[in-house]
Parts: sequence; C-alpha cells; structure tokens
Amino acid sequence: MSAGAGTVATTIHLPIPCFNSFPHPKLPPTLSEFGSPNILPLSFCLASISFVNLRPMKPVRRQIRLTFPATGESVLAEMLDDEAPGVSKHVWDILPVEGKVIHGMYSGAEVFLMLERPQPAPKENLVQLPLPGELLYFYDESVGAVGSRKPVAELVLVYGRGVMLRAHEGVPTHCSLFARIPGDWKYDWPAFAQACRRARWDGPQVMRIERVDPKQL
Repeated sequence: MSAGAGTVATTIHLPIPCFNSFPHPKLPPTLSEFGSPNILPLSFCLASISFVNLRPMKPVRRQIRLTFPATGESVLAEMLDDEAPGVSKHVWDILPVEGKVIHGMYSGAEVFLMLERPQPAPKENLVQLPLPGELLYFYDESVGAVGSRKPVAELVLVYGRGVMLRAHEGVPTHCSLFARIPGDWKYDWPAFAQACRRARWDGPQVMRIERVDPKQL
C-alpha cells in the first residue's frame, strides 16, 4: 500500500472479527476506505489497541505485616495513603506495635489491639460496615457514662463478613479505614482468619503489626 512519494506504509492483515472487537470511537463504520476488507495501517491498529488498554494504574502502596508470633500466621496489608493520608501516616508512625488482640463484643467478626498511648487521628475514610480484610483506626475520648473513663485508641481488623461497627452499649460508630489485606478472606488467607477467630474462643492472642521494608519482599 502506497503512502506517498518516498514513504512506505506498514500494513497489518487483521481479521474482521478482531477489528470489530475494538470499541474505539474513531473507527470507521466499514473497512472499505482502506481499500481491502482485512488490511489496516499498522499505526491505526496500534492506536486502537492503545485506546482499549488505557486503565488507571494501581498505586504503589506501602505495606505492613500482621503476625501471630506464637503460632506463625502472617499476612501483608496495603496502606491506603491515597485514600486516608492523615490516619495512614498516624498509624505508620507508631509502628511497630505488639500486644494482645481482643475479640469484639458488639460488632461481629473483628479483633482489636488497644494502643498504650492513645492519640486522636484525622477522621477520614470513615466506614461503619467494613469488609473482611480491612484495618481501621478507632479513637474514643471516653466521656460517656460507660467505658474506661479515659481515652482509648484501637487498631481494628475485620476478618469475616457481617460486621457492623458498634461502640459501648452497642451504639453504631464509625472508624477510619487505613489499610486492607489483599485477596479473599475465605480462600487467600483462611489460616490467618482462623487465628483471629481463636481470640473469641481461647481468649486474647498476641499480634505484632510492623512496617515492611520493600527490599525484604
């Protein structure tokens, strides 16, 4: 196919079904303008392919590791710095932490680790119906008639379905979502979920939460 004096156009033989699969708004209604029902300029094909492959890139996220030292179950979680920059920084700065996780009394399939020095964090990315694998920051000034009567801060991990976050006396509350364990809780990290469940039947379990050095992955 000629492209003019002194130039040569590269062509590609493309079956019609393949051509018709490109959802490109600038594609011609027929192939007749190219002089053949199955010959297209290579540049045109590449432009079409580039268009359909344009997708938002997943951000490169910092990671943390959650481990039950006594039994060895461990998972990685991705920090949501792009969604909750303030609370993510707050949590990142206090790591590593280690202590006993307690099973929730009111909310369902969740465990929480109480921090020794509770501090408020930015209220952002708030949720009340979190999903399995999500990590949350909870802070309460404890000025009500029930509770510890002193400020409380917790790192909360949801390990199963049906969780509705509730505070003292079962009152609905919200927490800041700051990290997420990738994958399906039932198939991708079942051993870790089961280890969390042990806190309900066997009592509080020691968990360590720490930063992950990308060079060690």
